[in-house]
Amino acid sequence: MKLEYGCSSSWKMNRRKFLQGGMAAAFASMIPGSLRSETRVADAEMEELNRIAWEESLAAVRPGVPGSQPFWNGHAHGFLYTPAFDFPEVAGAISYRAEVTNEITQKKCVMTMEKPWQPITKLWEETQPGTWRLQVSGLDAAGTVCGESGSKVFVRRPAFHGPYAKSEVSFRDAAYKALENVFHLPYIKKMVETNEASPAYYNHFCYPSKMLAAFIFAMCEYSQLSEVDRSAALDYACVAADILIRTSVPNGKDLAQLPITYQGDYAVAKEHNHQIMMNYPLDVALAFLELAKAGNLPQYEERAQVILDRYCALQQEDGTWFLVYDWVQGKPVGENRLIAVDFLHLADHFIAKGDEKYRIFHTKCLQSILTGPVQTFNWSAQFEDAAPEPAYHNQAKDMAVHVARYLLKHPEYVTDAFGVAQSLVRFMEDQFVLWGPVAVPDDVRQKLRFHYIGPDQLFPLAQEQYAYMRPINASAGDAILGFLALYEKTNEPLLKAKAIALGNALVHTQYANGELPTYWDQLATKGTWLNCQVYCARVLAEMDRVLS
Repeated sequence: MKLEYGCSSSWKMNRRKFLQGGMAAAFASMIPGSLRSETRVADAEMEELNRIAWEESLAAVRPGVPGSQPFWNGHAHGFLYTPAFDFPEVAGAISYRAEVTNEITQKKCVMTMEKPWQPITKLWEETQPGTWRLQVSGLDAAGTVCGESGSKVFVRRPAFHGPYAKSEVSFRDAAYKALENVFHLPYIKKMVETNEASPAYYNHFCYPSKMLAAFIFAMCEYSQLSEVDRSAALDYACVAADILIRTSVPNGKDLAQLPITYQGDYAVAKEHNHQIMMNYPLDVALAFLELAKAGNLPQYEERAQVILDRYCALQQEDGTWFLVYDWVQGKPVGENRLIAVDFLHLADHFIAKGDEKYRIFHTKCLQSILTGPVQTFNWSAQFEDAAPEPAYHNQAKDMAVHVARYLLKHPEYVTDAFGVAQSLVRFMEDQFVLWGPVAVPDDVRQKLRFHYIGPDQLFPLAQEQYAYMRPINASAGDAILGFLALYEKTNEPLLKAKAIALGNALVHTQYANGELPTYWDQLATKGTWLNCQVYCARVLAEMDRVLS
């Protein structure tokens, strides 16, 4: 009997027992007696997956090597996989002692290693999830401490350990409910009626490119699922697309005809109305392509090509783009560079149609990614409401996952595409997925900006970025897509189990009206973000396609 991952309406979860980490005993207590004999076999298979997950956690994620491979984790909050740190060698030392102390229990573990920057694998074998303080000291020939190399406090994240909660609704049905909810939102009706995406209708319309691109994707997907609303959904998408075109940067500017990132005075938009964050026009262009295909509307494909041409004109010699521009002055804001994987998708579309003029721009962009973040692991957050920070200070995982997925679809572009993609997905899991609860003292939590995880927290979950380590539904969506992409290449049961565990958690949060709440923690005070709901609905639809 194989492990049953599917959905069953007869399974009613005890929230507190089950959500605190998917404990097997709590799980078994909820199983009807007639199913328990079959489930014992399934539990044995889950135990094997847990063993594999634990063993895999002992392997480091792209460990740094002084002088040849950059260390990326100097500002990391915690680790699922064995870490290695950029600690310097100590004069006179012939070996090094690494000691970790649990910040709560004061338990200690010690190992000896040749270099201070090597992975602390033996310590990972002997410790459990929790908050630990690491001290690395140099030892002379007599074994005496001759100097301190470095120290760090971090959260050791738990590895995957199922079983986790099953959902009562199929992934397809959950996706449909979420998209139907979007279609019927009052502020969407208001937008369609007035032909305006005003922040007065919905405050996050202050980010028009982000929200309206997501809405277009939603309506294109919904039009394929709903017979009743198909025509109206495409009409709504056209309204959103036309708003984006009408409000784009006017002609006569260096960034002319690019859709704007900010409008109005809500949140950070108030101070950034003349700025464009360059990932969002690409979102819009890809949404236009989707709409052109779904509705046989070539005018939107033409507009996507206008955006592509503008990007080609703005591409730097090294193949990159500045992340933020002031579109009024036509100048970049800061030195941060865009991770432009969506440019690759956009250029691919037109190259496939025979427009070879885009290949040189595609090649330069791809090389900038392969020699840039793929090598440096500088996956700095690129969100419209987060100020760009120096390298490694505010890591995120979405671009790493999207690059991994791109390389898996185009293995011809890089040697060992699967190995590269796997390392990127492992980085995502290592830094941002929590498979279960972990104890973090309040003072350490505040120092590390590690968001509070309450006693009724839903697990598993995924956090967003170093500067905002809250559990966010779209972050779970990123993780799901990463695991699914690897699973499609390998059929490995653990990858499937990880994707399904997060997918079930996503469905478990869904409200009766179809809404997928953005925040998964008890301290949430803000409403659902439209783009996050749409993204997660599309992830659930993808899960249905891949796993059905």
